Amino acid sequence: MNIVLLCGSLSYAGAQRQLFELAKGLNEKHQVIVCSISSNVPLLQDFKSNNVRVEVFGLRKRNFVKIIRGLNKLLISNKIQVVYSFLETANTYSRIMKFLIPGIKIVASERSSDNKINFRAKLLEKSLSKVTDLYIANSYAGKKALRKNYNIKKVKVIHNGIDKDRFLSGKKSSLNSQLGRNIIISQIGRIKPDKNYEMFLKVAEKVCELHKDVVFLAIGDQPNSKDAYQKIILKEKSKLKNKDRILFIGKRSDIPEILSETDVSILTSHREGCSNTVLESMFAKCPIVVTDVGDNKIMLSEANQDFIVKPDDVADMVKKISILIDDLDLRKRIGNENYKKAQKEFTKEMMVENTESVISTLLETDI
Repeated sequence: MNIVLLCGSLSYAGAQRQLFELAKGLNEKHQVIVCSISSNVPLLQDFKSNNVRVEVFGLRKRNFVKIIRGLNKLLISNKIQVVYSFLETANTYSRIMKFLIPGIKIVASERSSDNKINFRAKLLEKSLSKVTDLYIANSYAGKKALRKNYNIKKVKVIHNGIDKDRFLSGKKSSLNSQLGRNIIISQIGRIKPDKNYEMFLKVAEKVCELHKDVVFLAIGDQPNSKDAYQKIILKEKSKLKNKDRILFIGKRSDIPEILSETDVSILTSHREGCSNTVLESMFAKCPIVVTDVGDNKIMLSEANQDFIVKPDDVADMVKKISILIDDLDLRKRIGNENYKKAQKEFTKEMMVENTESVISTLLETDI
């Protein structure tokens, strides 16, 4: 199989990290080329270190013609059979290639569950869906959204997969000595509206009022006043009485180590597909308090089901976190059950195997 994995960038975001694991796995048996439309490629060295070929166009959206020409040349010269695109920009470019190379198979992705769409976007997607051979959604919620918004039937669900070996090192993070004996509550996610950091701050403030030995960590971005949403979050945090116990620690390369020291993982999102935060927390044996969005409920173990709250329900999330803070045995039991389920259903090997199977079938027959 000769396949191109196409993405708008190779940043440290969730979809790109899944693309990295998929590329590594597929590259063991097949010819894989990863293409980034932009020059935002902080993951580039990770791909190269694992002998995955990467092509970077390094172009902006206004260079539409150059991107199309570059892709066309790459696909033809390498006899590519399948283009699997990640996220909206790449999805658009991949489908255009079908008009230039009719025999190529196009697989588009759906990584969320309830994208807000305007009339123009809906019209474009409906048009491009006609030349899409298959959609792969990383959640059943995403599949439902595709069918609801566009009446699309050609959808397979393949959940994200995690490299379980990253969680077996037993190492401690550099934060260990700084945080002392406090209960650690962690949220992983970029500071953007979808992650609902307004709710995170409200929850953190109320929990800190109730429990004096608690520290909240927000991992993913260091807030920047130049970003409109992050500026709002910084302003809201500055008003809190317990702001010194609510720490924004930015991007980290030691997520497994931080989660190994986390007592409770939380996620306040308005929307998700298949959340990497949830899966990584499961592999780290954490109990998790999450909003009922995307496939969160499906992914979590039976033991964790009572700790799922409605979006924006601050009071209920505070209550659930407090229950876990006060009960070490319960935290351990839920964490162990989450770990067992993650090992059975959400490894990177399963994601690669399922993707390989679906695409191989696509090349052989019409799905």
